[in-house]
This record gives sequence, structure tokens and C-alpha cells, in this order.
Amino acid sequence: MAGEIERLTARPRLPKTVIGLGLVSLFTDASSEAIFPLLPAFLTLLGASNLWIGAIEGAADFVANVLKYLTGLLADRRERLKPLVLAGYSLSTVVRPLVAFAVTPWQVLLVRLFDRVGKGVRTSPRDALIAHVTDPSIRGRAYGFHRAMDHAGAAIGALFSATALFLLGAGLSAESADLGKIPSSCSPPFPASSRSWRSRSPPSRRARCLRRPARGLNRCPEP
Repeated sequence: MAGEIERLTARPRLPKTVIGLGLVSLFTDASSEAIFPLLPAFLTLLGASNLWIGAIEGAADFVANVLKYLTGLLADRRERLKPLVLAGYSLSTVVRPLVAFAVTPWQVLLVRLFDRVGKGVRTSPRDALIAHVTDPSIRGRAYGFHRAMDHAGAAIGALFSATALFLLGAGLSAESADLGKIPSSCSPPFPASSRSWRSRSPPSRRARCLRRPARGLNRCPEP
């Protein structure tokens, strides 16, 4: 028993690089999950069809997966992996807030594609970098720590988004069109942010009657 405890305590610690990458993934996923779950509703507000919404997500996943393979091949041939990791994270960080300024579906598509390009560029070199700087005896712990930080960031982002919607008065049970107005409200110069948060009430029976041409002796009800 004493020998087992001594063996466990003698294991090396997680490298600072692994801890740093875990923290970066925590904040990156928090920002991603705070924005992109609202994209379908936001795209609907911009007039996109279901086919267009599916095409955006399909294209984004396709680009990310292809780049993961290509950058994995590149990472095997490079000694310095840090520039690729920094480039991937930097690209996603720069383009992600631009979704607030989108006024057409194709602009959202561009933001989503560039964000996934950043993910595709950084993922394989990051995993290779974790393997290079970590002792083989604790690689499982290193990858487990990174994945835990990754998923923790996703949970924090979702909670932050839900809290922001609640504080802004949208509520968790609001209709999807109301939820989609959150990103557009961040861009006052564009028309998408000028739409009212209140839905219009249906026209009265008398108003509908006055808009129709009169037929025979039908009369509109008195106000």
C-alpha cells in the first residue's frame, strides 16, 4: 500500500503548456456555446430557409474535418507546432464576434466557415503538442484534463447565454424569433437591430373587413 501511494505521488505533474491549452479551450468553448446555439433562430430572423441553415452547418463541419486531417499531416512534418495552434485560436477569436454585424445569411456563413477553419487548423497540432510536452505515463491524464476543460467551457457558455437572455427579458420560454434578435441587437448601424422586440397583435375583425372589398349587403361591425 505504501509503495502504491509513493508511486502515485512520484508521477510527474501536468506541464504548464497543457494547463494553458486547457484554459484557452475553456474560454474558447464558453464563447462559442454562448453564441452559436442561437444561430438557427438568428438565421430565421434574417430570412434563411431550413435548407440554408442546414447547408451552413454542413459546410462548417466539412471544412473543419478536412482541415483537421490536412493540418495533422502538416503537424507530423513540423517541429514547431505552437504557431499553428496560435493561428487557429486567433482566427476563431477574431471572426466570431462578427456574427453580431451580419444582416444576411451568407454573412453568417462566412463567419461560421472562418470560425471552423480556425478549429480545423488548431485541433491536430494542439493534440500533437500535448503529446510532445507530456510524459508518456500521464498522457491519459493530460488529454482527460483538456477534454474536461473543453466541456466545462461549453457548459459555462450555455449557462451564460441562458442567463443573459433571462436578464434581458427574453426568458427561457421565448419564441425562437425573439431569441434570434439577441445577436442582432449588438449592431445598431444595421437594419436587423432596428426590428421591434414586440410582436404585432392580429388585426381586428373590423380592420380585416375594411380591407376586403364590399360584397352585397355585408356590413362591417361597428367599432
